[in-house]
Amino acid sequence: MGTRKNVTAGQRPGVPAVPVFDSYGRLSKSPDTGEFEKIETQWADNRKVIDRLGGVLGAELDDGLSAWKKGVRRPGWEKLLERVASGESQGIVVWHTDRLFRQPRDLEALIDLADKGFVVVSAHGSRDLADPDDRFILRIEVAHAARSSDDTSRRIKRRFQTYREKGIGHIGGPRRFGWPGRDLTWTAGPDETDEDRPMVPDALVERERRALVDATDAVLSGISEAVIAREWNDDKLLTAEGRTWVRLTVKSVLSRPTNAGLIESEGELVGTMPGEPIVDPNKFDLLRSKYAARRKGRVAGEVGPGYVGTGILLCGEPDCGTRLTARNGDGFYRDLAWTPQVACAFHDAVEMPDAAFAAHLGITTRTVTAWHQHPDAKIDDAAIREGLETAVQQASISVKKRFAQRANTPVRKKYYTCEKERRGCGKVNADLRSVDHELRTYVILRLSDDRYAAAVEAARAQVADRLSEINAEIAEYEALQEAVSERLGRREFKTMAAFDKANKPLVENLDRLYAEREALSDGAPEGPTKAQPAAVIAAQWDDADNSERRSMLTKALGGSTLFLDKYVKQPGPRVFDRNRLRLVAPDGTTVTFGDLT
Repeated sequence: MGTRKNVTAGQRPGVPAVPVFDSYGRLSKSPDTGEFEKIETQWADNRKVIDRLGGVLGAELDDGLSAWKKGVRRPGWEKLLERVASGESQGIVVWHTDRLFRQPRDLEALIDLADKGFVVVSAHGSRDLADPDDRFILRIEVAHAARSSDDTSRRIKRRFQTYREKGIGHIGGPRRFGWPGRDLTWTAGPDETDEDRPMVPDALVERERRALVDATDAVLSGISEAVIAREWNDDKLLTAEGRTWVRLTVKSVLSRPTNAGLIESEGELVGTMPGEPIVDPNKFDLLRSKYAARRKGRVAGEVGPGYVGTGILLCGEPDCGTRLTARNGDGFYRDLAWTPQVACAFHDAVEMPDAAFAAHLGITTRTVTAWHQHPDAKIDDAAIREGLETAVQQASISVKKRFAQRANTPVRKKYYTCEKERRGCGKVNADLRSVDHELRTYVILRLSDDRYAAAVEAARAQVADRLSEINAEIAEYEALQEAVSERLGRREFKTMAAFDKANKPLVENLDRLYAEREALSDGAPEGPTKAQPAAVIAAQWDDADNSERRSMLTKALGGSTLFLDKYVKQPGPRVFDRNRLRLVAPDGTTVTFGDLT
C-alpha cells in the first residue's frame, strides 16, 4: 500500500514549482536482516522515493548517533528540521519510520510537520503519519523502544560504574588526545578495512602528553587558549581526529578530569586511575577553579539583548558560510535613540529615586514622572538628551549592562563576527547596531510591500480551484477506502487477495491525487494576503523583544539566505555599507540591501 500524506496548501513564498525533498538516514539495523544498513544504501532508497513523487533531491543528511540519547546533538536531524521549517525544502524522506525514532519527541516533531502540510515520507516504514490509527500504533511502538533503550542504558551505566569503581577510566570509543589508540586520521587503502587501522605511535602519545602538561601551566600563568591553539597548529600537533585547534577545543581537552587521573561521574569524583597522571591533580584543580571563575552565569543557548542577526546572518566569504556570532567591542555607543521608555530603562538601571535621578540629570522630578506616565512620547529637548547621554557614558559597567538588558538595545559597542574560534574564517566583522538598523529597514520594507502580499495572493488563487477539486476527490476515495476496510473488519472478504483487489485502485488513485496536491501546494505559499502599513511594522519591531524581532526577520526572509560580506576599504570616513548585506533566493538570485531601495 502506498504511503499516504496529509498535505495542505500553504507552503512558504519562493518555493520551486518542483518540490524539494531532503533525505535523511541514520545508522540503523535493517528490520529484515538485523544487520546495520549503510547510510549510502538508505540514501539510495530515499532517492527512489523522491523520483517516484516527482520531486528533486535537496540535501542528503545523516547521523551516525543513537536516537535515544536525549543529551546528544544530531546535527543532521536538526539541520533537516531547520531546512523544512525555513522553506528550503517542502518535505523529507526518511528510510524507515518504524526504526528511526527512539524518543517520542522525534516522532512528534515529524507529526507536527505533517499536520502543517509538509510531506513526510518513509522509504520502508509501514506506518502513515497522516493516519490517526497508525499514529496511535507508532506512538506505542516508540514508547516501547524508548523503554527498551532506557533499560539498556541503565545496564550500561551500571557496568561503567563498576569499571570506575575499579579505577578503570576511559573505556572504548575513539582515541583521545594524549591517550593511545587507533589512528583516527588513517585512510583505508583499496584492499583494507577498518580492522587494518593502525595504532598511533607511542612517540606521538608522549608528545601530546607533554603538550597537555605545558598548556596547563601556560593557562595558569595567564596565557590564553587561543595562543596555545596557534602554537599547537604551528607545530603540526593536531587533534586526535586530525583537525586544527581553536580556543574552545583547547579548553575542552584541558578540562578533562582523566588528565589528572580522576574518574568522575555526573560531576562527582568516584575513583582514581592507576599509574602516574598526565597532569598534576593539584594544578588541575587550580585550572578548573580558574575556568569556573570565568563563568558569567548566562543560560546556555540564550541570545543576548539586541542580537537580532546571530545565527541568521552567514559569513559571505567564499567557502565559509559560518553563522555569525556577536562579540563586545571597545567602548560604548553614543547618540542612543532616547525616548521616555529608554530613559525609564536607564532610571531603573541606576536604581535611584525619582528626585535623585532628576537631580543627577539636572532636570525636574516632574519630567521624570512624566516619562514613566507617557513612555511612548518623545524627548524633544536636545539638552536633556545630551544629559542622558553623558550620564550613560559616566555610569559604571554594571549599570550599563543593566541598562542594555532593560532597554533591549546595545549600549556597549558590539560586532557581528565570523569567529575563527568557531571554525570561521575570521575575515568578516560589522558593527552590530549598524547592521540591526539595516535589518529593521528590510523587515519594514518587506512586510509592508503590497507586491509581496499580492504575489502570495496570486499564487493561492492560481491553484485554489484545482485544489478544491482534488480535496473533494481525495475525500471521496478515502471514504470508499474506509468502507472497504470496514467490510474487511466484518470479514465480508473471504481472502486478503480479494481485499487487495478492491483496495488497489483506490490506493493508486489516492497516490496520484496526493502527488498532484503536493505539486500544487508548492505554489500556494503562506504569508499575508494584505500588506500592513510600514508604520505598523515599525511599531511592532520597536516594541518587540529580541526573539520577536528574530521571528519577524525570519518571516521577511522567507526562503532566502542572508549573507554579510567582507568590508572593502573606501575613501572617506568609515561607515557601514548596506551593500555588504546580500540576499540569496532559493533559485540563486542575488540582491544586496542597496538594490532594494
